[in-house]
Amino acid sequence: MDAVAEEAVRARAEQQTHFDSLDAKAGVAVGFAGVLVAVAPDVGNLSQDLGRLLAVIAAVLGLLAAWPRLQPIPEMKLVRAKFLTSEATFTKVSLLDLRVAMIERASRVLAIKARLLQGASAALTSSILLIGIGRGVG
Repeated sequence: MDAVAEEAVRARAEQQTHFDSLDAKAGVAVGFAGVLVAVAPDVGNLSQDLGRLLAVIAAVLGLLAAWPRLQPIPEMKLVRAKFLTSEATFTKVSLLDLRVAMIERASRVLAIKARLLQGASAALTSSILLIGIGRGVG
Protein backbone atom coordinates (compact mmCIF):
# COMPACT_ATOMS: atom_id res chain seq x y z
CA MET A 1 0.00 0.00 0.00
CA ASP A 2 2.89 2.38 0.69
CA ALA A 3 4.10 1.99 -2.89
CA VAL A 4 0.63 2.90 -4.20
CA ALA A 5 0.50 5.93 -1.91
CA GLU A 6 3.91 7.09 -3.14
CA GLU A 7 2.76 6.66 -6.73
CA ALA A 8 -0.35 8.75 -5.99
CA VAL A 9 1.81 11.55 -4.57
CA ARG A 10 4.07 11.40 -7.64
CA ALA A 11 1.06 11.43 -10.02
CA ARG A 12 -0.42 14.45 -8.24
CA ALA A 13 2.89 16.33 -8.56
CA GLU A 14 3.06 15.49 -12.28
CA GLN A 15 -0.48 16.77 -12.69
CA GLN A 16 0.47 20.07 -11.08
CA THR A 17 3.35 20.42 -13.53
CA HIS A 18 0.96 19.67 -16.40
CA PHE A 19 -1.51 22.30 -15.09
CA ASP A 20 1.28 24.89 -14.99
CA SER A 21 2.43 23.98 -18.51
CA LEU A 22 -1.06 24.24 -20.00
CA ASP A 23 -1.68 27.55 -18.25
CA ALA A 24 1.56 28.98 -19.62
CA LYS A 25 0.72 27.83 -23.16
CA ALA A 26 -2.78 29.28 -22.86
CA GLY A 27 -1.29 32.61 -21.82
CA VAL A 28 0.94 32.64 -24.89
CA ALA A 29 -2.04 31.83 -27.12
CA VAL A 30 -4.09 34.67 -25.61
CA GLY A 31 -1.24 37.14 -26.01
CA PHE A 32 -0.49 36.13 -29.58
CA ALA A 33 -4.18 36.25 -30.52
CA GLY A 34 -4.42 39.75 -29.06
CA VAL A 35 -1.46 40.88 -31.13
CA LEU A 36 -3.01 39.43 -34.30
CA VAL A 37 -6.29 41.26 -33.67
CA ALA A 38 -4.43 44.50 -33.08
CA VAL A 39 -2.04 44.38 -36.04
CA ALA A 40 -4.23 42.85 -38.74
CA PRO A 41 -5.07 45.62 -41.19
CA ASP A 42 -8.67 46.79 -41.18
CA VAL A 43 -9.28 46.98 -44.92
CA GLY A 44 -12.60 45.19 -45.24
CA ASN A 45 -10.91 42.13 -46.72
CA LEU A 46 -13.04 39.04 -45.99
CA SER A 47 -10.01 36.83 -45.38
CA GLN A 48 -8.51 39.26 -42.86
CA ASP A 49 -11.88 39.83 -41.20
CA LEU A 50 -12.29 36.07 -40.74
CA GLY A 51 -8.69 35.88 -39.53
CA ARG A 52 -9.36 38.51 -36.87
CA LEU A 53 -12.55 36.73 -35.83
CA LEU A 54 -10.63 33.46 -35.45
CA ALA A 55 -7.97 35.28 -33.42
CA VAL A 56 -10.71 36.51 -31.06
CA ILE A 57 -12.08 32.96 -30.81
CA ALA A 58 -8.55 31.70 -30.08
CA ALA A 59 -8.19 34.30 -27.33
CA VAL A 60 -11.50 33.27 -25.74
CA LEU A 61 -10.57 29.58 -25.86
CA GLY A 62 -7.15 30.39 -24.41
CA LEU A 63 -8.75 32.37 -21.59
CA LEU A 64 -11.12 29.50 -20.83
CA ALA A 65 -8.15 27.09 -20.80
CA ALA A 66 -6.24 29.35 -18.41
CA TRP A 67 -9.25 30.04 -16.18
CA PRO A 68 -8.31 29.15 -12.60
CA ARG A 69 -10.00 26.00 -11.39
CA LEU A 70 -10.09 24.98 -7.80
CA GLN A 71 -8.15 21.83 -7.24
CA PRO A 72 -9.41 19.57 -4.50
CA ILE A 73 -7.36 19.85 -1.34
CA PRO A 74 -8.45 18.01 1.78
CA GLU A 75 -9.40 20.10 4.81
CA MET A 76 -6.68 18.98 7.20
CA LYS A 77 -8.67 19.81 10.34
CA LEU A 78 -11.49 17.58 9.12
CA VAL A 79 -9.05 14.82 8.16
CA ARG A 80 -7.44 15.03 11.58
CA ALA A 81 -10.79 14.97 13.37
CA LYS A 82 -12.09 12.06 11.30
CA PHE A 83 -9.01 9.84 11.52
CA LEU A 84 -7.39 10.78 14.83
CA THR A 85 -8.81 7.76 16.63
CA SER A 86 -9.03 5.48 13.60
CA GLU A 87 -6.90 2.43 13.08
CA ALA A 88 -3.75 3.18 11.05
CA THR A 89 -4.51 0.88 8.11
CA PHE A 90 -8.03 2.28 7.77
CA THR A 91 -6.63 5.81 7.79
CA LYS A 92 -4.01 4.98 5.16
CA VAL A 93 -6.58 3.36 2.87
CA SER A 94 -9.04 6.23 3.31
CA LEU A 95 -6.41 8.86 2.56
CA LEU A 96 -5.22 6.88 -0.46
CA ASP A 97 -8.82 6.72 -1.73
CA LEU A 98 -9.05 10.49 -1.27
CA ARG A 99 -5.84 11.05 -3.25
CA VAL A 100 -7.05 8.78 -6.04
CA ALA A 101 -10.35 10.69 -6.24
CA MET A 102 -8.45 14.00 -6.40
CA ILE A 103 -6.20 12.65 -9.16
CA GLU A 104 -9.20 11.44 -11.18
CA ARG A 105 -10.97 14.80 -10.88
CA ALA A 106 -7.82 16.69 -11.82
CA SER A 107 -7.36 14.40 -14.85
CA ARG A 108 -10.80 15.41 -16.14
CA VAL A 109 -9.97 19.10 -15.66
CA LEU A 110 -6.62 18.65 -17.44
CA ALA A 111 -8.37 16.98 -20.38
CA ILE A 112 -10.77 19.92 -20.69
CA LYS A 113 -7.93 22.45 -20.48
CA ALA A 114 -5.99 20.54 -23.14
CA ARG A 115 -8.98 20.41 -25.52
CA LEU A 116 -9.59 24.14 -25.10
CA LEU A 117 -5.93 24.82 -25.80
CA GLN A 118 -6.05 22.62 -28.90
CA GLY A 119 -9.05 24.61 -30.12
CA ALA A 120 -7.22 27.88 -29.43
CA SER A 121 -4.18 26.63 -31.36
CA ALA A 122 -6.29 25.53 -34.33
CA ALA A 123 -8.14 28.87 -34.40
CA LEU A 124 -4.86 30.76 -34.09
CA THR A 125 -3.25 28.80 -36.91
CA SER A 126 -6.27 29.39 -39.15
CA SER A 127 -6.23 33.07 -38.19
CA ILE A 128 -2.59 33.45 -39.18
CA LEU A 129 -3.24 31.75 -42.53
CA LEU A 130 -6.30 33.86 -43.32
CA ILE A 131 -4.63 37.13 -42.36
CA GLY A 132 -1.60 36.17 -44.44
CA ILE A 133 -3.77 35.28 -47.42
CA GLY A 134 -5.68 38.53 -47.01
CA ARG A 135 -2.49 40.58 -46.95
CA GLY A 136 -1.32 38.86 -50.13
CA VAL A 137 -4.65 39.42 -51.89
CA GLY A 138 -5.41 42.91 -50.50
